[in-house]
Amino acid sequence: LQLFYHHGFQATGVDTIAKAAGTTRQTLYYHFESKDQLVVEVIRQRDLSWRRQLCEQIRLRGGDDPLAQLRCIFDVLREYFASPDFVGCLFISAALEFPSSSDPIHKAAKQNFDAVRRIVADLAADSGLTQPETFAAKFNIIVEGAIVAELVDRNQAAAVQAAELANLLIEQYIPERTAHVPSRSNRCSSNEN
Repeated sequence: LQLFYHHGFQATGVDTIAKAAGTTRQTLYYHFESKDQLVVEVIRQRDLSWRRQLCEQIRLRGGDDPLAQLRCIFDVLREYFASPDFVGCLFISAALEFPSSSDPIHKAAKQNFDAVRRIVADLAADSGLTQPETFAAKFNIIVEGAIVAELVDRNQAAAVQAAELANLLIEQYIPERTAHVPSRSNRCSSNEN
């Protein structure tokens, strides 16, 4: 994970991986049919770890309030960006290095994007925001933009600025006070987003 994160997927050779793991190429190929299969597994493991950490951190900061949890995502990102180890996003890097949507590595990276959008959509629905799926897609563009902006600018401002944009977006999806909002069970049974 660290080799791929810091040096890139294609730039990190099997010999370098074997040496860092204290093993041989032969042993690596015994466990993984190819380097690509190893990359996919590393991305999957990082995805599970990142989602778990994200959910733990937003619950810790936002308590049981799903709207507060949504807003806390940028606090988590601000800490992530401040880490001396921050060199971008493993999933964005994988999608860039393997741009074909049919590539298994690209698909593995996309699973993280889809999972995070699902987390955000669920929080939006639990918060009573309208169109949670549409909201989540827009919210995640702000998140992804913040990651790239911090990587480029390195000024510790991206998460703060992204939080401001996200708060404006949240306000757009809060239902009007006078409008009738159907109960959650009614919305779910009608299969509407």
